[in-house]
Amino acid sequence: MENALGRKKVMVGSINDPFTMIQDKKVESTVAIGAFLAAVGLAFTSLCISQDHDIAAGVLMMCAQFLMLTASIFGLDYKISKYIHVHEKEHHE
Repeated sequence: MENALGRKKVMVGSINDPFTMIQDKKVESTVAIGAFLAAVGLAFTSLCISQDHDIAAGVLMMCAQFLMLTASIFGLDYKISKYIHVHEKEHHE
């Protein structure tokens, strides 16, 4: 799409809009940090509230899900698999 001056219009919210891409990255980072803090908070609260000072199985599963969400947002699964692949190549040479 072009306007009367021949300049390309960028629709707000479109895939190529730089402002939207920056906002999306901020939202992803905020969600990841919130999920990490929630996992740590749940684990700490479970340890403090429990009479035996252990983490209940359900709380442990929820913490694991929050940590997996955090890792997937920050791309740690890709970085770890890339690291393993590089070291396997070095080992076989």
